[in-house]
Amino acid sequence: LMHNHRCDDHVIIYSVTKLLNLLYGRFSKQPTTGNAPSSRGLHAATMAGDKAIIFGGAAKSGEMSNEAFVLDTNTWEWKSITIAGGIAPCPRAGPCLCT
Repeated sequence: LMHNHRCDDHVIIYSVTKLLNLLYGRFSKQPTTGNAPSSRGLHAATMAGDKAIIFGGAAKSGEMSNEAFVLDTNTWEWKSITIAGGIAPCPRAGPCLCT
């Protein structure tokens, strides 16, 4: 699963098929809905079950972000995440996420 930093209406899926002991890969475009992350690079992403989570990154202008988003891979809908208690990490590029 890839979120292209230039696109806000789809993600790219790479799928692999095995046929006669050979692996074949292909890319396909998956439309998405909802509140997608703005164009950015240097963000962190991880999968948690059927949810893709994206945090932080830098906009093309260089401005750092501390926004978080989740993509439900069953419905292909983006949602922004609100930090409970209102205390969010500071904006940053190159953060790490793990599950």
